[in-house]
Amino acid sequence: MITAIDTDRLTLRNYRDRDAAVLLEYRAQMRVGLRRSFSNHSKALGALISRALRGNRPLAARRRPTVRTDVRGPVAENSSQSQTRLSFPNRAKVVADYERGDAVKDIAARYGVHRATVTEVLRRAEAPVRRYGLPEPVREEAARLYTQGLGIRAVADRLGISYEGAHAGIVAHGAVLRPPGRQPQHL
Repeated sequence: MITAIDTDRLTLRNYRDRDAAVLLEYRAQMRVGLRRSFSNHSKALGALISRALRGNRPLAARRRPTVRTDVRGPVAENSSQSQTRLSFPNRAKVVADYERGDAVKDIAARYGVHRATVTEVLRRAEAPVRRYGLPEPVREEAARLYTQGLGIRAVADRLGISYEGAHAGIVAHGAVLRPPGRQPQHL
């Protein structure tokens, strides 16, 4: 492998210039000097420099870790993510709010916890799980309109629900879906 110094020596052979030889030696010394002055110190030397700069002050005693709490209860330690444990009264309030009809997302925002925490509290409290989806009368109406000949999109528009909701309601009520595409008109 040819280094910068070797290439400089090859150049020197070509020109045979004594001043270039002096310059070459000077440059080689400068490279070494620069490398040493910009390198990191050894750990021992770094510790010595730190102690010299600090002076004779004794090291401060380690502080005891403080127990972090907030209005919701003690905060979990040694976690990469902030975790809050709900106190027993707050867990009871979460269950009461859910049974009153509040959404899980709203309850989680109110108590400052994740949605999964709310559902876990509800599971442990054996709270009845609400079923999501369309109410039975809306499903019946969607299936009736579909069997009368309206398309799924037209049913969704008339009932003010999404296409997916209308499709799920029609299928859940037991209506048979027509093949996609235009249907022949019977006169």
